[in-house]
Amino acid sequence: MKARLLGVVALLFDYFRKICTVAHDQFLSLSRRRLLVSIAAGVLAALFLFWFVDKVIYYFLVRSYIDQVADVLDLNKHLINALVLLSFLAVVFFANLIWSFSKQKRRIGIAGIAALLVAHSLVLWFGTRDKFFDQAGTAVKCYVVTRDGTVTYGNRHGIDQATGRQCRPVTPEVVERLEEYRKGRLPQRVADTDPTFFSPRSGEPIVWYYLSKQKGIEIFDLMGFHPETGAELIPITKEIVETWREQPKQRCMPKRVDPEKFPFFDPRTREPKVWYSRDKDGNYEFYDCPGFHTGTGQELLVISQEIADEVLGKSARRAPNPVDITTFVIFDPNTGAARAWYWRGENINYEFFDGPGFHPRNGEPLKLFTKEAMQNWDREIKEEKVRLDRENKKRADEEEKRKDDLAKKEAADKKARDDERARLTQAAGLCDDLAANPSDSNRLGEGVPFDNLKARAKEAVSNCEIAISQNPAQLRFKYQLARALHWTDRKRAFDILQELVRQRYPAAFDNLGWLYLTEKKDPSGAITLFKAGAQAGDADSMLSLAEMIDRNHLTVANPAQEKLALYQRAAQLGNKTAITAYQVELAKVQNEEQRRMQELQQQRMMLQMFGTVLRNIH
Repeated sequence: MKARLLGVVALLFDYFRKICTVAHDQFLSLSRRRLLVSIAAGVLAALFLFWFVDKVIYYFLVRSYIDQVADVLDLNKHLINALVLLSFLAVVFFANLIWSFSKQKRRIGIAGIAALLVAHSLVLWFGTRDKFFDQAGTAVKCYVVTRDGTVTYGNRHGIDQATGRQCRPVTPEVVERLEEYRKGRLPQRVADTDPTFFSPRSGEPIVWYYLSKQKGIEIFDLMGFHPETGAELIPITKEIVETWREQPKQRCMPKRVDPEKFPFFDPRTREPKVWYSRDKDGNYEFYDCPGFHTGTGQELLVISQEIADEVLGKSARRAPNPVDITTFVIFDPNTGAARAWYWRGENINYEFFDGPGFHPRNGEPLKLFTKEAMQNWDREIKEEKVRLDRENKKRADEEEKRKDDLAKKEAADKKARDDERARLTQAAGLCDDLAANPSDSNRLGEGVPFDNLKARAKEAVSNCEIAISQNPAQLRFKYQLARALHWTDRKRAFDILQELVRQRYPAAFDNLGWLYLTEKKDPSGAITLFKAGAQAGDADSMLSLAEMIDRNHLTVANPAQEKLALYQRAAQLGNKTAITAYQVELAKVQNEEQRRMQELQQQRMMLQMFGTVLRNIH
């Protein structure tokens, strides 16, 4: 654009020079009158030419400025033309004011031109403030990374005055990595033996390096600082790449480890995992991989069992780790030495560990799992299986006997109830038929389930009130009346049940307990009544206690055994619901014991297999 402007101006001045030459020749040959006319025409032509050149210069200057803004803001060409026209008119307007004879207008013209120039610069700044590259793809910003994970961008390459570090040019490949660094990602060593050092698109470096006297060139995948020395990482160069390829292959960089926390040997393969060095005073230093000591340059030595025993004798032993005995190598296949330690609790509760020490929960010392200990463990497993089989058989015999006794008791109770019922009036019989509790040990007849009582509750209340008037000393009728009133008048039922509880009527405890739970929202009061009812021999109270355990209102040491005992007691009292619940709970316990026996059997088979392997080795 500037070249075009200069070309136009040159043409105009050449044309003006020719006019002046012609005018000079004509001036010498003209008369005085014609000379004056020629001078006037020349002045007018000069003024016109000056005005025209002035406007052309304004236009091309405005055009060049608007083109710069358009490049920065990426504007549409039609919008560019509109801005050029508006800016040109504004420049012409303010330029004309500059040549005015009025001092005030000249000030306005100068201020207007200055404002347009400042606005042009501000627009260019606004459009480029967040851009890393110009239209030609050249970097216009540089970056400096800090140790706190921030990235500072500058506009001048070189040394950053705030940090004293090199402000490096921002490249397309670096932009994404700068964002990763800002988000907290740290540089990692490149483990690849043939990495990509430069971008295939631009040839810019995408790897950073650090030069160490001991380790040579270390390469990283991100800008930042060396994790050990804290020195700033530098973008890779072709010369550094060639040097890196010539140096020996990258090896593990040994790091010091704590012998009290880091295991000397692999717990399964017994392969050494630690290397050491020893100074003149006999002090050990332990490392996690082979290499050379950074202070003396001596090669690190692999750990041996003798050195490990010596060190562990001087310092606290590492904590033993639990192991699965079915997969752990119990004995060394070369020497036959035991490699496992164990702790034995109650009921053949063995726990195995990969080293000596103490049990982490109770502090008891661990014992070496020798061949004799393995034989004892196998024998105890067999004995435990025999014991469990004997207990299961005994339980089955007791269950069969319980069923026979229960059948005999039900027959005797039924006969007694039939005899008693024959002596009662019709109202008493209807009270028993309509409201008796099947679980009430004092009932006559089969009894009515609680939900079935609802449909005939009013009829039951009427007959039971008559039965009470005929037999005021018979607490059974009062209980059955309260049971029926549950569906019609719970307050009256509550009062009658409280009176029956004070008189120790067994079945009343359960009904009153549920009113405490549902009406008064008092679980502790309900549990107290259920316990009292269970002590009084009420089967329903026993079932309710089991339900309180299921609802987590009642906490016991062994929920499964406690529920099984409650169901068994209730079943022995003839409660049909308890009989079914007892069978289900018993099946769960037996299945758990069967699963445990299968696990013990599997462990015993694995030990037998290991024993066979050891015998073949020897």
